[in-house]
Amino acid sequence: MGKRLATVLLAVILAACGQEGGSPGGHQRPPRPAPVVEAATVTLEEIAPVSERDGVVQARRQVRLQNQEEGRIQMLAVAEGDRVEAGQLLVRFDDRLLDAELNKARATLRQAEQDLERITGLARQKLVSEEERQRAGTAVAVARAEVRLIEARLAHTRIQAPFAGLIAERRAEAGDTVARFTHLLTLIDPASLVVVSELPETLLAGLEAGEAVEVRLDALDSGWLQGRVARIHPALDPASRMGRAEIALARWPAGTMPGQSCRVRIAGERRPRLLAPQRAVLSDAGGHYVYRLDGEGRIHRQAVTTGGSFGERIEILSGLDAGTRVVVAGFLGLRDGLQVRLAEDAGGDG
Repeated sequence: MGKRLATVLLAVILAACGQEGGSPGGHQRPPRPAPVVEAATVTLEEIAPVSERDGVVQARRQVRLQNQEEGRIQMLAVAEGDRVEAGQLLVRFDDRLLDAELNKARATLRQAEQDLERITGLARQKLVSEEERQRAGTAVAVARAEVRLIEARLAHTRIQAPFAGLIAERRAEAGDTVARFTHLLTLIDPASLVVVSELPETLLAGLEAGEAVEVRLDALDSGWLQGRVARIHPALDPASRMGRAEIALARWPAGTMPGQSCRVRIAGERRPRLLAPQRAVLSDAGGHYVYRLDGEGRIHRQAVTTGGSFGERIEILSGLDAGTRVVVAGFLGLRDGLQVRLAEDAGGDG
């Protein structure tokens, strides 16, 4: 019985060995095929970087109209959107009390002038002292100054447009009683509209007044409009390291208003740049790298230094040459020195 069991076990072991090692009539397991990848060529092209930033429309010439006399608003006949002319009366305050004070001051001045004339005559006759004549002259000067003061206050009860423009804001109504220096109206000059954009210092460094830029007004679906840099503010925000640039347009589309948001597109220096697809560039703790292909279909890990982005491509500052082929898809399982097949070459394999 034990001899028969030993014979059976030996037969099982031999059969297993035959399956693993292969019998004279068996087949060897085929080698694993090379992984399939997609590749693209690194190119040298003359191109300018384009940066897009947010901006806002502002009126460079605008004024907040305030009253210098407290009182009741008698007339306020303009509203938001109204066009006004330079010197046009916009607001009038109730001036009856000041008008009465002016009449009183003028009467006081007339009386003082008459007193001075009478005392001057007496002084010539040596009937009054020179000191008394001087006091009469001082009284005239004080009365005249009081008249001028009240006339100035009366002028302040009428607020006129300092320049031709549009009423952008109205903050009071006729009949309101307001304190001094209340903000009543905002007047803007539509001819002074500019786009103000906050730009990083790296972008400002290459920007000059007069340089051409493009602007797109979001609310108006205006498309890209041609503009020029009108002014670059000389100081940066110390926290954000951002600075302001003002951009003027030769013609503004209908419906443009201060406060509207927009996009600003600025082109940089046009020069030859080495470009590779963005998806070719990988990153790890060691930095950026690509897999480049040699002439024998093997890949090699290559460290690269990158620059700015150009749509779906990125500038290569070092590590590659124009004409180099780099892997852009099929990265799973890749390692340095691995033999690969290109997707276009693998299409006929069954």
